[in-house]
Amino acid sequence: MAVVDRQTNAVIGICSIKVDPTGQQAEIGVMITPAWQGRTYEQEAIRALANWAKTAADGPRARRLTITVDARNTAALTAFGAAGFAMVSQGMWAGKFPYYIVAM
Repeated sequence: MAVVDRQTNAVIGICSIKVDPTGQQAEIGVMITPAWQGRTYEQEAIRALANWAKTAADGPRARRLTITVDARNTAALTAFGAAGFAMVSQGMWAGKFPYYIVAM
């Protein structure tokens, strides 16, 4: 799905959701283009997607939401924390890249 600036209608990023077969858990993702980062767009998109995924009548009503985050991306970690997510585990991609799993 596209993330769009309300004032300019510019597409400023993308977001996604992947629901497990039981519908109990979903993984969400948000990417904001560099020119629009650092403004709260990511937090707003995360909160909107999380709210829809957990509570909307037409949503999956997932009980748990997770996000996999590059551990070096401190801005994303801050945005996810501000949106109510907390770190639940960590690991390494391909033995090279640190990541965190955050959940709500």
